[in-house]
Amino acid sequence: MNRYLLIDDDDIITKIHPVIIRRVDPDCLIDICSTGPEAHDFLTQLKDAGSPPPDYIFLDINMPLMSGFELIDRLTEDMSRYLNNSSIILLSSSIDPGDVKKASNYSIVKEFASKPLSIDYLTKLLKS
Repeated sequence: MNRYLLIDDDDIITKIHPVIIRRVDPDCLIDICSTGPEAHDFLTQLKDAGSPPPDYIFLDINMPLMSGFELIDRLTEDMSRYLNNSSIILLSSSIDPGDVKKASNYSIVKEFASKPLSIDYLTKLLKS
């Protein structure tokens, strides 16, 4: 069973994405965090409890309190080994070439994708 972590401050996205994910992966577990600090705390609790990390982490770039890039910086410092087998996908509603280039500089980021997620995208992601 795959575990997903959605990190996004947009209420509509946090309602739509689980529906899309469950259409592709019906037996999955989905956790949702609305801020970077909340997500960092959640992942720290999983790690400290000895639980495996999420298989897929969908991370919005533009969020209050801590941007997606700031969270990636913290995760790289604090738990890159723990997240070694996780697929971290940065999400944005607009594909800014600067953001795409910046995302490629992080070894723990698998991809940069546009919001909202699609069934086709998730199907390809799960097959890769």
